Amino acid sequence: MRGAGFKTADVIAAAVGIAAGGPERIKAGLACTLSGAAGDGHCYLPAPSLTGGAAEILGVPAELITPCLEELAAAEGVARETVPAPAAAAPRVPAVYLPPFYQAERSVAHALLRLRAARAAGWRRSPRPTGARRWPGCRGGPGHGSPRNRPPRCGWP
Repeated sequence: MRGAGFKTADVIAAAVGIAAGGPERIKAGLACTLSGAAGDGHCYLPAPSLTGGAAEILGVPAELITPCLEELAAAEGVARETVPAPAAAAPRVPAVYLPPFYQAERSVAHALLRLRAARAAGWRRSPRPTGARRWPGCRGGPGHGSPRNRPPRCGWP
């Protein structure tokens, strides 16, 4: 529910007849746990941490949470990806993201890979001369690039 915290929505759901171990409640608890982690600065949670946190706020056993996490991932309510564990000897763990954070992480990673490839190919950023804000191929003119003169004839954004 927008505008209400999880505890308030949980009380309303119980009054309406949603069971304490119901899949809708558990899925909402998973989303709430991920949102809380995002509020603390995390982009994702490892699956064991997510199920443990959700079990804590929901008051249900972790065995009920895992199938609901699978259903939520199948319905694209969350995104999962396997990431390396913090310790070198530890196995890889599944990371669970809210979809907007997953897309943002992928976008940044792809941009960094393109930049790395461009730099490996010999691309270097050339400094722009101070005071010159011209689109390549622009003949220039007075006031080019100033807010009063937008859009200029050359297509400078």
